[in-house]
Amino acid sequence: MDVKINYSNRRSRTVSAQLINGDLIVNAPAAMPCERLEKIIENFKVRFERRKLKEELNKEQPLTEMTHLIEPNHNAAFWNIVSRYELAERAKGYLMALGLDSDNEQDLENSQR
Repeated sequence: MDVKINYSNRRSRTVSAQLINGDLIVNAPAAMPCERLEKIIENFKVRFERRKLKEELNKEQPLTEMTHLIEPNHNAAFWNIVSRYELAERAKGYLMALGLDSDNEQDLENSQR
């Protein structure tokens, strides 16, 4: 993933990023220290790579997405429905090994605040 940084004198503190045609386009303040910006860019890379992987997995395994039509939250009722599928535990373990279970996604968002 190539990174292109647009520095702006009008930005004072915020950094934003978009993934366009496989390139990570980062908009950053011109006065931001390079070390800090590098850490933020690494977090963006991880976030976008996880999002891409999740989208690919959702295309291949629509079970949880279909279950959300019945039960919108990841509560006990949701997991009872999912567990009816004979390979559900295996799929859940795979996502946990990749670090894509729902708890890790929230941890990533909280660490960036």
